[in-house]
Amino acid sequence: PVARPEGPPVWARLLLTLSTGHRALGPKTLSTLVDSPHLLNVSRLHLNYKNHIGDEGAEILAHSQMKHLTHLSLESNDLGPKGACAIAGSPQMNHLTHLLLGNNKVGPDGAIALAQSPHLQSLEYLTLGYNGIGVEGARAIAGSSHMGNLVCLDLGSNQVTGAGVKAIAQSVHMKALTHLNLNGNYRIGTDAACILAHSPHMQNLAHLYLGSCYIGNAGVMAIAGSPHMRHLTHLGLGRSDLEGAEGVIALAESPQMKNLTYLDLRGDRDKNHIGDAGVEALARSPHMSQLRFLHLESTHCGDGAAIAIANSPHMSHLEELIIGYNHITDKGALALAQSPYLTQLKSLYIYENEIGPTGIEALMTTFEERDCAVSP
Repeated sequence: PVARPEGPPVWARLLLTLSTGHRALGPKTLSTLVDSPHLLNVSRLHLNYKNHIGDEGAEILAHSQMKHLTHLSLESNDLGPKGACAIAGSPQMNHLTHLLLGNNKVGPDGAIALAQSPHLQSLEYLTLGYNGIGVEGARAIAGSSHMGNLVCLDLGSNQVTGAGVKAIAQSVHMKALTHLNLNGNYRIGTDAACILAHSPHMQNLAHLYLGSCYIGNAGVMAIAGSPHMRHLTHLGLGRSDLEGAEGVIALAESPQMKNLTYLDLRGDRDKNHIGDAGVEALARSPHMSQLRFLHLESTHCGDGAAIAIANSPHMSHLEELIIGYNHITDKGALALAQSPYLTQLKSLYIYENEIGPTGIEALMTTFEERDCAVSP
C-alpha cells in the first residue's frame, strides 16, 4: 500500500478562509471547529450573522490555536464587553489586520479594551457599527497609539457625539484613515463636522459617511471648502439636515470635490430638501464629472432636476441614479429617456414620482434596451 504523508491532509494545508454564514453554530460547535488540527492554517475566519457565539465563543477563539488569523469577522453574534475584552487580550490576535464586530453589544468598555490592546496594533480595518460605544469608546480608539495603522474605521450608529468626532479629527494616530463611517450618529452636529473637515490628520480620507449626523449646510460647506478633503471619492450626506440648496451648491462649485464618484444626498420628510436648484448646480458643475452614483431620493426635486441631469455632459458617467419620492412628471421622465448623456446608466430608481403611463413607457423602452434596470 502507498504510504500516506504525515501531517494534515492537502486540503487542510490549502484552507486559508473559513466562512460559516447563517449556521447558528453556538459556542459548543465553535469549540469543536477551532480545536480541529486541520484548521490551524486558517487566516480568514468569518462567523457573521446569528451564529450566536456570544462572549463564550469569543473566549474560545481567544484561547484557540488559530495563530495565523489576519481577518476575523464576528458581526451580529451577541458579543458583549467580555467578548471584546477576550479578543483584545489574546496573543492569537497579533496578526489581525481586519476585525469586524458590527451589530454586537461591546459598549464603551469593550471598545476601550480593543483600543488599548497591544495585540491589535496591526489592525487596518475596524468595524464597530451598532455597538453603543459612545463618546468614551470613540475617544479611546482615537487616543490609542495601537490604532495607528487603521485605514478603515466604521463607528456608524454608535451614539458618538461631536466630542468623539473631534477626538478622531485631532488625533495623530488617525492620520492613515482613508475610510471613515459615522452614519447614524445623530449628535455629531455642525461644529464637529467643521473640525473634521479642516483637520490635516484627515487629509487621506477617500470615503467619508456622515449621513443623519445633522451637520447642516455649514458642515457641508466646510467639507466642500477644505483642501484636506480633496481626495474624497465617496461622500455620504443623506439626511444631513440641509435646508435649501446652499450646501450642495458649495459642493458643486468646489474643485476639492472633483474626484467624487459617489454622492448620497437623500432626504426625508424634513431633511435635505435641496430642490431643483441643488440638483441643477450639481449637473452643471465640471467638478461632478466623475460621478458614478448619485442618490437624490426625497430631496424635493422635480422636472427641473431631471432635465438638468438629462442635459448635462458632466453626468455622462452615471451608472446608478436614485431619484425616487420626488415630484418628477412625464416632462422630466421624457427628458431622461431622451438624454444623449445617460448611456452608462445600469440602474435608474425613479419610483414614487408623478410620472404617467407615457413617461413610464419612454423610460422602460429607452433604458431596458441598454440593459439598464428601471424601477418606475
